[in-house]
Amino acid sequence: MPQPPLTIHETMEVHELLNFETICAMKTKGVEGLVTDRELKAVMEQFLQQSIQAIETLQPLLAGVPLSGSRLPSMLQQTPVPPTQNAEVK
Repeated sequence: MPQPPLTIHETMEVHELLNFETICAMKTKGVEGLVTDRELKAVMEQFLQQSIQAIETLQPLLAGVPLSGSRLPSMLQQTPVPPTQNAEVK
């Protein structure tokens, strides 16, 4: 059964969530090179994966809605390397 279209209020809420997740993911991706602590780096990588998954879940809800900037930024489209517990931090 197809899902009914979102109301204007729901569309705005989903758009705000999408913006929030995108900004969080971009900030995390931007500072991950500065982090030297292995545990913190692993937490950040996990957070980044969760943010990307949230973005990919929210995007289809806005399919067909004319919004600017509703695509996953190119810096987040790269396939992330899965975190390893014994990785050396440079």
